[in-house]
Amino acid sequence: ALKSEQHRWLMQALGKVVTGMTDPAVIDAYITDIITPLVEDVKGLAARPDKEQLTQRPDAANQLLVILESLRGLVRATHPRSQPVLLRHLTAAMDALVVLQAACRNSALPTLLILKLSEEIVEAHILFLTCHEATILCQYCLQVVRNYSESNVGKLSQGASALHAEASKEQYKQLVTLLKLLTHLTCKELQEMSAESGCQ
Repeated sequence: ALKSEQHRWLMQALGKVVTGMTDPAVIDAYITDIITPLVEDVKGLAARPDKEQLTQRPDAANQLLVILESLRGLVRATHPRSQPVLLRHLTAAMDALVVLQAACRNSALPTLLILKLSEEIVEAHILFLTCHEATILCQYCLQVVRNYSESNVGKLSQGASALHAEASKEQYKQLVTLLKLLTHLTCKELQEMSAESGCQ
C-alpha cells in the first residue's frame, strides 16, 4: 500500500494533467471525477458518530491521513484552468474539515495536515478569489485558527523541560504552519482586493 505522502505526490501529478487541456468542460469533469470521492470521504468521516475516536482506529486514522494528503496534492497542482472547479469542491468540504479538526484535536499529525491543507488552499487560490469566495475562505480559516487555539495553545507553554520532546516538535510544526496561514490571510493582495471590492 502507498504511504499517505505518496498519495499526495500521485494526486499532484494527476492534477497537473490539466496543463495539457484547453476545454473548460473537460477540465471541470476531470477534476470533479478526481476530487469528488475525496470530498465525500471527508464528509463521511465527519458524520461518523465515533469521529472523536477516529485516530484510535488504525484503519480510519490512515484513511484520514490519505484523504488529507491527497487533497494537498490536488491543491499544490492548482492551475488557472483548474482553480475554479477545485475551489468549488474544496469549499464543499470545509465544514467537514473543521469538524474533523475538532474531533482530532489531540492528535498531532491530522492537526498538522489540516493546518497545512488550509494554508496551501489560501496560497494556491488567493490571487483568483472573488469577494464572495474570499469571505468564505477567510471564515473557514478563522474557524480553523479558532479550533487550534482552543485545543492547543495551552499545550504550547508546558515549560522548558518539554522543548525537546516529540510532542513539542509537532506543536512547533503546527505553529509554523499556522503562522504561514495567518500571513497569507493578511497579505497585501487580499487586503487590496477586499478594499476594492467592498468585502467586509
